[in-house]
Amino acid sequence: MRAVPRRVALRFVLPLVAVGALSACSHSVDTRGYVLREKTLAELKPGVSTRESVEQVMGSPSSVAPLDDKTWYYIGQTEETVAFFKPNVVERHVLVVKFDDAGTLQSAKMLDQQDTQEVKMVMRETPTAGNELTFMQQMLGNIGRFSRQGDPNQGRR
Repeated sequence: MRAVPRRVALRFVLPLVAVGALSACSHSVDTRGYVLREKTLAELKPGVSTRESVEQVMGSPSSVAPLDDKTWYYIGQTEETVAFFKPNVVERHVLVVKFDDAGTLQSAKMLDQQDTQEVKMVMRETPTAGNELTFMQQMLGNIGRFSRQGDPNQGRR
């Protein structure tokens, strides 16, 4: 059998490695949550539509207001991801559907990304009771606390 020259091997191996590296840089677009369609939105008639008819047309809401059940939210977003990077939100929409006390549709308002506010996370920790031990205190803390009387293996030797 004849050995394959190094130059010929590199001619085929390098393009395969390059194609493999480029395929790792994949691009994906994901839609999450409720997909809003203009045709569906047109079917909502304030003063006419009821909770039941809205749920038939739109489906169950993504969320309901926590303190009352008169406000429903239909939430959806589209994200774009390139390779291993953090996803980028391309589009976000929230449909706020409000009902009156009788269960009739009062309003349907569309919110988009311009209506959002950035919420800053609080990075505090709740203090716990007790001592804060250093690493060395933890390692050396039990030296001298053991006695032969409390040895569970004393009778087995």
